[in-house]
Amino acid sequence: MLSVNGAARVSSIVRRKPMARDIDQIIERLKTEIPSVQVTQLQVTHPGADDDGLWFIRLPGKAEEVQLESPHGSCPFSIESDFSTEGLRGHSIDEVVSTVRRLFAEPSASPNGGPTMRLSNSEVTEGPPSVS
Repeated sequence: MLSVNGAARVSSIVRRKPMARDIDQIIERLKTEIPSVQVTQLQVTHPGADDDGLWFIRLPGKAEEVQLESPHGSCPFSIESDFSTEGLRGHSIDEVVSTVRRLFAEPSASPNGGPTMRLSNSEVTEGPPSVS
């Protein structure tokens, strides 16, 4: 106990749990929402010298993958995938998780399990089909 100006002061050490990086929270959310998800971090030859801020996200049975990149594992993340040539950015944990989910989703899947066909804008017509 130290005394400062006649008052007793207690010195204590507060041990804090290290804060989880954004990538740790993203991985936890993805594993909760998509239990089969597989996340691996790039393994570099020279840790500390080489940039290891790259994570690969895969789902069993899918050849495509999503890549998240951030030098320190914190938002924002660059998001790239085999699904699209478009480079995306995730500025928050929620935005990264929803983008990964959207990229792995199959929006063109037929609701009845049958084959699907996308219509181009030129094939879309207005109004009900005519009956002959």
